[in-house]
Amino acid sequence: MKERTDEVLRWVVIRAFRWGEVRRADLQRAFPDIGNTQASQQLSLSVALKPELLRREGRKIVKRPGAKPPHYVGDTQLARDLVERGNDFKALGIDIEVRHRPSHPCTPIQPGALMLIAKRMSQQLCVDIHYVGLKVRDEGSIRTVYPQQFEVHGEDIYLMANDLSSPGKLLKSFHVSRIVSAEKSDRRRPSHLPGLMDNDAEVRFQAKLNPAASEPQKQVIRHQLNLNGTDQVSISPRFIPDFKKRSCAPEAQTTFIWPLLTDLKEI
Repeated sequence: MKERTDEVLRWVVIRAFRWGEVRRADLQRAFPDIGNTQASQQLSLSVALKPELLRREGRKIVKRPGAKPPHYVGDTQLARDLVERGNDFKALGIDIEVRHRPSHPCTPIQPGALMLIAKRMSQQLCVDIHYVGLKVRDEGSIRTVYPQQFEVHGEDIYLMANDLSSPGKLLKSFHVSRIVSAEKSDRRRPSHLPGLMDNDAEVRFQAKLNPAASEPQKQVIRHQLNLNGTDQVSISPRFIPDFKKRSCAPEAQTTFIWPLLTDLKEI
């Protein structure tokens, strides 16, 4: 019961801050199983539980003037909701159009390999993957890994797994689309594996903005890339290649195959 009350309360706050008011019909639209009497009671309870955020005006609940929005209401969470939930009224609290452009799914070459990896991860078992990296002259190899989690970055999906063939059984990231195939492994999970946070200390970089950018452009670039007041940024080691790919000019690569294409012409 408490979980349900908390869920409704959170939604009422989201609706009040993002739309400006909450009526009984709004609540019943988001929670179709709630009847008229219960909906009215839930609205009154929301004001009683969050008087610093909400107040009643007649039959509607509104945001209290000057109230500071909770973290789950602001722009950061709204941006996450747009990506993860689309135009779900219950998630967003407002009616807006959200269009996700079609993209090629990030999957291994072998059909069913992603499902196998996911199942082995859930079972806390090892898996053998045939992986082709982007280091120069990398022909690919079979690696026994202990999968810990998937990480999604835009359209890219990475498998975070301990490479049991590497010294120290380090946690590495494997781009899912570069996994050729996957098979069950008979190898048992070793004890004392490095965890997700063991080698995740952020690295600080000094950035240099494009000198051709105007001052307003520099302002939005700093905001987009989360640069601090001295144009520095801290990045987790496993996100550094992705950050450089999105933000920096291609470098002359001698150790990695990058960029992936040298030309792209419309035909």
